[in-house]
Amino acid sequence: DARVEMEAGQTLEYTIPKLAQSIRLDKWLLEEGPNGSAAGQRILSRTQIVKLIDSGGIRVNGSVVKKSYKAKSGDKVVVSIPEAKPEKVEIVPADVPLKILYQDNDLAVIYKDPGVAVHRGEGEATEDVFLVNILKHHFQGNLSLKGGDERPGIVHRLDKDTSGAMIVCKTDAGWNGVHEMLKQRRDISKQYHCIVLGRLKEKSGEIKSRIGRHPKQGHKMITSEDPLFGKDAHTDYVVLEEFKIGNNFYSLVNVKIHTGRTHQIRVHMASLQHPIVGDGLYSTKHGRFSLPHLLLVSKTLKFTHPITKQELAFDVDYPPHFDKFLRDLRGQNDDETT
Repeated sequence: DARVEMEAGQTLEYTIPKLAQSIRLDKWLLEEGPNGSAAGQRILSRTQIVKLIDSGGIRVNGSVVKKSYKAKSGDKVVVSIPEAKPEKVEIVPADVPLKILYQDNDLAVIYKDPGVAVHRGEGEATEDVFLVNILKHHFQGNLSLKGGDERPGIVHRLDKDTSGAMIVCKTDAGWNGVHEMLKQRRDISKQYHCIVLGRLKEKSGEIKSRIGRHPKQGHKMITSEDPLFGKDAHTDYVVLEEFKIGNNFYSLVNVKIHTGRTHQIRVHMASLQHPIVGDGLYSTKHGRFSLPHLLLVSKTLKFTHPITKQELAFDVDYPPHFDKFLRDLRGQNDDETT
């Protein structure tokens, strides 16, 4: 899923939801709070959180508290995010092929391959080549650093296993413009295709629920109707095709997101009891598929160029593993209603 990057140097306010009742403040801040709102990337480490609490940089209901403070539903937490680390982080260019769909002086649109993490912190610790390394090679370092030294050019992201169209910003003006579009949810449209398990009862609809981090499994997101939990999330979907293979049903679904929460599409489809095929995090049935990546692609991207005001639109092909699975479904389908 696409997600918006967040700048350091902000003061953020949170209200503790019911699901976080009695959780230690430092634990909640590490897994939710600013880290949760930063689309999966940890802005603050545990050590930084403790230092901020001790120095009064984090307050609850206006008062300084200890790190062991047990959160109460309705508590008002104010966090002053420190400025980005002053030391430069070296991003070593990686000469890896990159499909550039469009570029001008301010921004570019690229195709991100599945299995490539955008930057360190999203992939495995053993990885040494991320999308940012590839971008630095192809754009010769002409990338905006508004998102941080470790994230040159990055203004939004796709999950590691998600492929598709993605905007890269070359100038600060481009970054500011795209960031504002994403923040205000205007002048930009992102649609995804996914293959999910089962046949959806409603062939089109919308999903509106809060998404936040699991209180005990920080790498996983969950939905909630609690108005104080996580962030609002809005997803529209339309079923494009249905398939019946033996006793199993599958659906090709077009998804449009109005917000960019961590794992939004994956979580929302799973909340309907129709998880994405190949999603090992939100489905217990992924083991029966021999897939290298989940079946989710950022298919179309349309937006108004923030500088030139030109209308831009991109539609990408399915990646090989997605295309083969879909062709196999179409070839084996015995659903007469499709």
